[in-house]
Amino acid sequence: MSTSNQERSAREALAIARWTEAGQAPSREVSAEVERPGPHGRELDESNQETGVGNSYGGDGGGLPGLGPLSDFGSWESVAATVLRKTEDSAGFDPSSTSFDRCQWVAFESQFQTMPFLTDITSQSRDTSISSLSLLPAVSTVTQLVGGLVAPDTLADIINSIKKIGQLAVQNEGLQEKDTNMQLGVLTVVDGDLRLGLLRTTVRMEYRTGKGYQQLNQQITVSSLIGSLDFGMCVRNAEALLAWDGQDVNGWVNGTSSSAYPPNTSPAWGSTVTLVSAVWSNGHVTVAGWAPPDWVLKTTNDPTQGWFDIEGGRVHAGTDGWFTLETGRLINGQAAVMAFPTGDNTAPPSPESNLITPRPTITSAVWFDGTVTVAGWASPGWVLKTTNDPTQGWFDIEGGRVHAGTDGWFTLETERLINGQAAVMAFPTGDNTAPRSPQSNHVMPA
Repeated sequence: MSTSNQERSAREALAIARWTEAGQAPSREVSAEVERPGPHGRELDESNQETGVGNSYGGDGGGLPGLGPLSDFGSWESVAATVLRKTEDSAGFDPSSTSFDRCQWVAFESQFQTMPFLTDITSQSRDTSISSLSLLPAVSTVTQLVGGLVAPDTLADIINSIKKIGQLAVQNEGLQEKDTNMQLGVLTVVDGDLRLGLLRTTVRMEYRTGKGYQQLNQQITVSSLIGSLDFGMCVRNAEALLAWDGQDVNGWVNGTSSSAYPPNTSPAWGSTVTLVSAVWSNGHVTVAGWAPPDWVLKTTNDPTQGWFDIEGGRVHAGTDGWFTLETGRLINGQAAVMAFPTGDNTAPPSPESNLITPRPTITSAVWFDGTVTVAGWASPGWVLKTTNDPTQGWFDIEGGRVHAGTDGWFTLETERLINGQAAVMAFPTGDNTAPRSPQSNHVMPA
């Protein structure tokens, strides 16, 4: 082993050891956080606090690298679940308990955020208002925070887990008023990344005779931490990982306080429509999201002209509210949906959904003569751009500006790759200050 590799191994081993010990001996920062007042601006009384935990797993089916010396785990998901189990253990946090311990609550978040096996951590938060009659803003806020960072099936499972925690909260009786501290763990495979996430919020609840627990009218803050598992770091430190208490991904999902509960079915979850994703493919846009169960979904190019059944036939939201549909109709280049309780447009509809700019899709990327030929779908007429580093911006194709065709199909040649993978972004004009699409999927050139 070279001197530089030896130094890296020593640094990594030290970082892992310090991380493990940090949870057992909280830092000054963690101790200071513990002393802060609780939510809603009042002193925290742990006697009226509870914890509701859920974990969600999913993915886009994309391939992950070989496990090498970690093959005993059977999958990278089980490696990640083991790291998360170590995070819990080192913080003294029990995801299967509804008891609340402020020190453990703060220590777990600190351990997650400083996890040496995690890279590219993004931290975000959003404020929203909820009431006993309208919980959908909380779902919409979670969608805004993580919708672009997880696979659609993972987002569906996240929402389902939130409803399970909601059911746990209304069935866990014993107090007239309580704060339910909600934590949701996330594992998802997206474009060759294995992403680990943590979502949190606190909901204030009151018990009302004959009605059970209800969420009070309140402002809540939903926070998220999401990062990518560092495969190389894990492989280089396989010996340490193999010595920990192994945890398969199913054990991680099912080992929480809310896992045994059915999703809460309160109608307050679904009085509007929330779009989760919109993706170009084969000349149309595949849209997925949430709506009132069994309601009819409709789209339009122009709301002033009305809303219409999906071109391929009438589409209803499922019994859990989830739907997917394919459409060519967009409002100024963005997908939008409205829901109707029946097919009759005279019945009171939902409000118009949020607007989502569809993501381009790369269908192929092939090396030829030193460049990569990329083909796929994007918004018709929009300008395609590539980059080596998204933090530095997106740029016209080297050989000249390329637009998607009238049907959305495009081909281009580029030498720019992001970590060896082809990706594009679409702009309505050549001006990078204009609204843009999300990044496309990332494809390893063949």
